Formats: sequence, structure tokens, C-alpha cells
Amino acid sequence: MVAYGQRENGETQAVNGSENGGSRGSRPSLAVLLKEAGLVPTERVQAALIEGMQTGEKLGEVLIRQGAVSEEQLAQLLAKQWDLPYVKADSLTVDPFALRRLPASDARELGALPIRFEQSDSSDGEPRLMIAIAEPSEERFAAISEAVGTTDVCYEVVAHSTLERLLRSRLTGSSDSEEAAQPEPQPEPVEAHEEERAVEAHHEPVVAEVPAAVEESHPEPQSESQSDSHPDLLPVSDLLEDAAEQLRTAQSGVDALVSSLRRAERRIEEYEVKLEEAERDREKLRKLEEELDRRERHFDALREKVGELNEALASR
Repeated sequence: MVAYGQRENGETQAVNGSENGGSRGSRPSLAVLLKEAGLVPTERVQAALIEGMQTGEKLGEVLIRQGAVSEEQLAQLLAKQWDLPYVKADSLTVDPFALRRLPASDARELGALPIRFEQSDSSDGEPRLMIAIAEPSEERFAAISEAVGTTDVCYEVVAHSTLERLLRSRLTGSSDSEEAAQPEPQPEPVEAHEEERAVEAHHEPVVAEVPAAVEESHPEPQSESQSDSHPDLLPVSDLLEDAAEQLRTAQSGVDALVSSLRRAERRIEEYEVKLEEAERDREKLRKLEEELDRRERHFDALREKVGELNEALASR
């Protein structure tokens, strides 16, 4: 279960080792942000802190229970406190491939859920894992990095109820409470219909024997009662919606890879330009070396002539 807010009334230290929410020395407390936002009077914040120390609740939990702030308001303040983006429920996009980076049990225990991949500005061009959380903390960031096996992650703050719905959804592999509450279809009426059809068929006269090949090539249409006897089959609309969502997420991944390839191509072009410049500089250096060698030979010839002149002058 994800808890709200923070317990301290002072200042909390910055997150280390994360792209967003990085080190800023110190960050304002939730009580200060509540006062600056004008959501809760100072006296009520102090009373909530005292009550939280008595009940063991955090400041945000007390204020939510009292109705002083909403979950969305608290999530926005926590995002501001940790310098992280806040995302509404209707703006979230979930990538099934990102969900596989963290098992459902670990996601619930950590209060975090990988939701998609973001484009990275790192030199290797690998996409960065985006994780939705409801309560940022240094300990949670460290535990998440250890669980997903990388520190190259970024975070978005969502409301507590939004994260809970994500953790309960089918994409995480756990059953939704609403789906679990629905009764299972009863197969008894179907069996009764089948028995009635069997009795009717027994009393009907046999006109002709249908070959097996014809029966296989012309199967009877499935009745509604027969389709109802398979409660595990999803409606076609749900299957199409899931397939469309998977296509959209796959397209997002393809777009990210294409963008990475384009950046790599630009870097290669830059390296090729630098290589051409280096080749031109090397050619200039070679020509300078040839000119220097030619002048050295010329100087050697001049020195020989000067020596001959000196000998001729000395013989006179």
C-alpha cells in the first residue's frame, strides 16, 4: 500500500542518482508547500502533524482523511517538492513491455509501476524507463533502481488512487476488484438446452447420413448458449481494443528507436566531417614536410658551394 506525504516538518534531502528529482541540496517540506499554496491553514497543518505523531500516520494521510486536501492536490505538491512531473490519470500511457521490467508483487511492495519508455539523451541512445509513483523518497528510488536493474530511470507522480488502479489492472497480472466481484456465468441453462436438443434429435427420424467431410466443411453456427458456455473468452471488442493498444505502444517504441537511429546517423555524419578535416590536415602536414625536406637539400647545396669558395680563396 502506498502511503501519503511525509512525516517530517523540516526539510528533506534531495534524491540522488535519478534523472529528474536530482540533487538540489535541500527541498521544502510538505507543510511549507501547503502554506504557500494556501490549501490548508498553518494551524491545521500543525494539528495534523500532532495527530499524525499520535496515530502513526503521515501528514498527507491525515489531511486526506480529514478532507483538507484531495489526492490530486497532494500529488501535485509532492511532485513540486521533488521537482518531478505530475500526470493526471487520463493522461497516462502504459506500455506492456515496460510493465515486464517489474513483477506485479514487487510493484505493489515498492509502490511503483513502470509505465513506458522515454527517449534518452545519453550517449548510448538507450530509452529511459519511466516509472509512476505516488510517494517519492530516496529509499524508494534506491529500491526501484535495484529492482529494475538500472539507475537510468525517470519518475512521474500520480495520485494514490490512480496508482492503485494501475496496480490492480489486468496489465499488471493481478485481478481487478470489480472483475473479481462479478459472479461467474452459470452453465446449467446451457446444459438444459443441450439436453432438450439431444431429446429432440433422438425422436426425429433420420433422413440421410451426412458424410464426415461435409460436416467438417460446413460447421453449424455456434448458438448464443454455446458461446456463453465459455466465460473465459473475451469479447471481440476487448480483443480489438487490446490489440490496438499494443500496436500503439509498439509504434511508440518504433518511433523511439527511429529517433535514436537518426541521432546516431547525425553523430556519424559529424565524425565523418571531422575525419575529412583530419585527412586534409594530414595532407597539409605531408606537403609541409616535403617542402621542409626540399629546403634542407637546397641549404646543403649552398653550404657545399660556400665551402668550395672558401677553399679557393684560401689557396690564393
